[in-house]
Amino acid sequence: MSKLKVDVRDIEENTEVVQTYDPMFDVIDAPALQGRDLTRLSAGTLGILHVRQLVDSARCGQIMDKADRLQFDTYDLKRIYPPVAKFGPSAYDYYLDGGFRPDYWEHVESANRMWRQIVGDDDPVEAIMQRLRVVLRTDVNRAAVGGRELFAGMLREFSDGGRMHFDELAREFPGVLDEEPVIQFGFNCHLSVPESGGEHRLSSQMAA
Repeated sequence: MSKLKVDVRDIEENTEVVQTYDPMFDVIDAPALQGRDLTRLSAGTLGILHVRQLVDSARCGQIMDKADRLQFDTYDLKRIYPPVAKFGPSAYDYYLDGGFRPDYWEHVESANRMWRQIVGDDDPVEAIMQRLRVVLRTDVNRAAVGGRELFAGMLREFSDGGRMHFDELAREFPGVLDEEPVIQFGFNCHLSVPESGGEHRLSSQMAA
């Protein structure tokens, strides 16, 4: 066995960083959702896909003008702090002993009803799902439990920022969903942003 001894400080002082960024966590701007970009995201060879005007500015403005008709609350403050104003039930807040409390489904129905009242037949969530069906050439549906669809399309207002976290349904709800996800995208559609500040920072799971 080697008797070589190395001082950790020597490693830090004599190691040259040749690659200053992770090429597998690159960011690209695209004019539209495209299958090859989503494939790269799935394979882990792309970190962030930024699509401008995925929902056009006029439609975003219309939704924001009507957002005061929606009932906002917060996540469970024991789990998420500082408080984040949101519309729509968070499944994690209702998860208990391998399933969802009955009141989750009541809140899903209520939120879906309020959402339809402000978007009418022009639902941006459905429009995005339809675009995904086209570019992925497969069916795209909401996650479901026992044939009942979970809520999709949560609106959130980050007035005081948010803590770094990651979402992974396979870990959070093991064996609960009708279809177990193999991969999971983090998807955010920004309806309104300030002229400066409020940047959305993302880190690769390996680096976080």
